[in-house]
Amino acid sequence: MSIEKLHRKAQDALKLNLAEGEPVLAIVRGARQSAMRATDRRVFIFKTGAAAGATFGSKFSSFDYRNISGVQLHTGAMTGSAVLDVAGAAPVGSSYWGNKNNDPWKAQNVLPLARPWDAAKGQIALMRELIADWKSRAQPGHTETTTPPSAPDVLDQIKQLGELRDQGILTSAEFDAKKAELLARL
Repeated sequence: MSIEKLHRKAQDALKLNLAEGEPVLAIVRGARQSAMRATDRRVFIFKTGAAAGATFGSKFSSFDYRNISGVQLHTGAMTGSAVLDVAGAAPVGSSYWGNKNNDPWKAQNVLPLARPWDAAKGQIALMRELIADWKSRAQPGHTETTTPPSAPDVLDQIKQLGELRDQGILTSAEFDAKKAELLARL
């Protein structure tokens, strides 16, 4: 996944926090250069500026899949938010123009969005799949050999990666590398 198109501070924070071999598989671009990135094991949220409570800085949060029960897309007339349902997180409003304790800019588990929603919808759907996949593998008694990925799942993932490449989120080289990795699982 290409992180070069993200805000420079987001790139730096992500590089510092990614484990070796941890691939970024989905990116939801938020308002004001904010972003939500999902890997094979967790989701990162990055926000900048005064609205996020960091006047000349940025906020960077990380949530492991074991603590996430879902991802929601809340939409309004012109604005909305991507909300991680995280254990222990206080409920927050989804309005881009939140106030006081109901402000998605200040909530660690919420990414404020502006229209259009199409790219966010696809990436949030991919995040849901990543979370479900992680949770299914985390079940007691699960082994990789008992539930190999099925061909349709791999083909769907390749199709989604192709869409990310076509949108400019992935480079051709990144697409080819991930495609080869997925095909090797068959």
